[in-house]
Amino acid sequence: MDSTNQKFTKFLLLFLIVIPLSYFVSLLALDASKTSVGVFIMLLFILAYLFLISKVNNERVNAGILKLIIFTISFPYLIQFGGRDAFTVTTFIIYFLSAVSAIFYLNKKRKVNNNEKFTYILPNYILIGLFFSFILNLNFIGQSLRYYIANISGILLYFLIITLIKKRRDILKVLKIVLFSLFIQFIISFIQIKFPAIASIVITPFKDRYFFGDAPVVEGIIRATGTIQNYELLGEWFLIGGMISLFFVYNEIKNKRYYLYYFMCFAGLIFTKTRGAFLLFLICSTTAVIIMVISKKDKKFNSLKLVSFSVVAAFFLLLLFSDQIMLMLARLRDYFMHRDLLTSEAINRKQVWDISFKYYLCNPSFWGRGLYNVESLNSRTGSFHSLYLTLFYKTGFWGISAHLIFWFCLLRLTIRNLILRFNSNLWVLRLFLLICLFAILVDGIKIEYLRNSHTIQFAWMLFGLLIVANREDEYR
Repeated sequence: MDSTNQKFTKFLLLFLIVIPLSYFVSLLALDASKTSVGVFIMLLFILAYLFLISKVNNERVNAGILKLIIFTISFPYLIQFGGRDAFTVTTFIIYFLSAVSAIFYLNKKRKVNNNEKFTYILPNYILIGLFFSFILNLNFIGQSLRYYIANISGILLYFLIITLIKKRRDILKVLKIVLFSLFIQFIISFIQIKFPAIASIVITPFKDRYFFGDAPVVEGIIRATGTIQNYELLGEWFLIGGMISLFFVYNEIKNKRYYLYYFMCFAGLIFTKTRGAFLLFLICSTTAVIIMVISKKDKKFNSLKLVSFSVVAAFFLLLLFSDQIMLMLARLRDYFMHRDLLTSEAINRKQVWDISFKYYLCNPSFWGRGLYNVESLNSRTGSFHSLYLTLFYKTGFWGISAHLIFWFCLLRLTIRNLILRFNSNLWVLRLFLLICLFAILVDGIKIEYLRNSHTIQFAWMLFGLLIVANREDEYR
């Protein structure tokens, strides 16, 4: 009798859950909008998560989902809510995983080294700055909220990484995921350049509510955007991917696929025609090779092999994409024709930077002028085209100060570990992640990863990985 009652109770509960859920899912399917599809995906994800937690250790599940998040970062608009909004499914998963991870890890005490306290304190200060900038400047509330959600998602992803990723092999897995996602970006960029008719089909699911051409034509030059929807930001991703592939070339020389990734990132920069990222790629690669040789970490003459491969790769690129290379060389020639290469005219930013100074100086603010789009102020530009000018304008003295102090502490900690822990098995990893950080901060002079949720998340992911790589005690 008791068994019959238990079966009836389970059937009743199942009935009460399944019927309303089925009705709700049917309504979403009938609506057929991006928002409804996004909600449907969220429901499926939550059910899958609960099922996995019941079967597998929660730490393994959370770490697996974190890797899924990192893979999906570069495909931000496949499923989204109401158009080009910050709250994509990837962003939702970040918030969801942050909530459940906080519950799981709240009672777990971890001893924090004094040199590492900034990794928790300063990002929270940045959150405070963003919060006050948001609530004190509610102009264009919809835009401000999306910008706020996007920035918070990046910092939450950072906290997830420094909490869930604990070992060197986990960092390497994440970096391999990044390279694989960039490989897909290379394929899409190649299709955009060579087969625009096919690109219109491939890219359609990733388009936002505003129309973008299959590959935008800027100053008469076709520039690939991949699914990132911005050629300059995609160029920065290929720049970082090039540094990551170089790291694997030095550590896993027998695995030839990392040479392929290196070639892919080199070609990706050509497709985007981004001068700054291309020059930084050459500078950072050369710097890495010189440091590896001088430090005697290049024990298998990988640098010589890499230089030889680079020459061969350049030759093949010239054969396969001669038109693209000629256009890139023409852009570089225009740049080097300027007497002062560091002027805003040389990097084609004078007009937009003048606008940014004009708007800020009209009404300077400690907490910033608000998180809304710059395009709302001036229809001629959608961005200030500078990470630092944007931080200064939107988050004020507080916001840019917290960011600068955080980056300074991160650079100081990494350089200190490179000097004091020269024989660590993490030395090479730290070096290349440090170069990636350097590349982002230098490239930030003329572009800003703060423009979109996925580029914010990508940057904070790298910050988190560098923090984990500096935890010597975690790997013993």
